[in-house]
Amino acid sequence: MATATKLTLRMDKDRIAAGKKMARIYDKSVSQLVSDYFYLLEQQKLAQQRREQGLQEVQDVKSDPEIDSVVRSLIGIIPNASTLSDEQVKEEYYGYLEKKYL
Repeated sequence: MATATKLTLRMDKDRIAAGKKMARIYDKSVSQLVSDYFYLLEQQKLAQQRREQGLQEVQDVKSDPEIDSVVRSLIGIIPNASTLSDEQVKEEYYGYLEKKYL
């Protein structure tokens, strides 16, 4: 198991409250929910790459037992996220930050 490293996230108070509520409901920490979601995004990207290479997918991400149902419910919440390149994701994020802070 990898050593846990601290990560600070900034988001709206409402999102933080919702995350804490969901963590209580599912008896998980907010950190575990975020970690599960990052894992989900990684698995979706790997599955997309395998499809593009013409390889058979090993397992459908939505049926992965490592992914909690609350995290599975987040699939598709970011429109077209799985089709964006890393550079496009950065551009989208920087655009969001510019709108928010400028």
